[in-house]
Amino acid sequence: MIIILLLWEISTIAFHVDSKVLPSFTDILSAFQNKFIPIILPDLLITMKNLVLGYVIAVPLGILIAAICAQSQTLVKIATPLIIMTLVTPVIIIVPILIPFIGFDAKIKVLVVILQTAPIIILNSLVGFTNVKQEKLDLMKSYGASRFEIFRKITFMDALPRVFAGLELGCILSTIGAVSGDIAVGDGGIGTRIQMAASTLATDTVFASILSTCLLAIILFQVVVWIERNVIAWK
Repeated sequence: MIIILLLWEISTIAFHVDSKVLPSFTDILSAFQNKFIPIILPDLLITMKNLVLGYVIAVPLGILIAAICAQSQTLVKIATPLIIMTLVTPVIIIVPILIPFIGFDAKIKVLVVILQTAPIIILNSLVGFTNVKQEKLDLMKSYGASRFEIFRKITFMDALPRVFAGLELGCILSTIGAVSGDIAVGDGGIGTRIQMAASTLATDTVFASILSTCLLAIILFQVVVWIERNVIAWK
C-alpha cells in the first residue's frame, strides 16, 4: 500500500497531472485535514446514522430469516437462489421503484442499507445453520431436546464463525448501500457530498470524502471483529 501511494505521489508530480483530474496524495490529505470538520463530517454523520441503523436492523433480520429457512430443506432450496439474486442486484436500481411508496425520506436510505446488507448475512448464516455435524444433532435428539434447544445450543453455536463472516462482509456492503442511498436520494450524506464535489471538479474533496467513508467502514469492520473475538472464545 505504501509503495502504491508513493508511486501515486511521484507520478502526479512528475507528469504534472492536473489536480482537478487526479490530485496527489498529499493534496488529498491536505483536503482531508482542512475540510473534514467543516464540510465532510456533517455529511458523514448523516451517512453513519443511516448505515448503523440499517446494519443494526439487517443483522437480526438476516439471522432470523436464515434460521427459519434452515428448518426445511425445501425452504433452503427455494430461498438460496432468491437470496443470491438479491445479493447480485445493485440496490441503487431499486430505489426509483421504492420512492413512489416511501418518498424522498431518510427511511429509504435505511431501507437501501438493509437490502444491501441482509442478503449476505442470510446466505452466510444459512450455510452455517445447514452444515452442522449430524452426530451432534442426533445426540441432542437422543436426550429428548426440542428443536429450539438443538438450534440454540448446537446449530447456532456451531454456525457462529459463518454468521460473523456474514456480519463482517455486511459491514462493507452496508457502507456501499449507505453511500448509494445518498447518491440516489440526495438530501445530505457523504454520497451527496461526493456528487456535489465531483460536479464542481473539487476532486480533492471527492477523494477526501471517499477516504472518510473507507475509514468509517474499517472502524465498523474492526468493531465486529472485536465482538467476534470476544464471543467465539475457541476461535
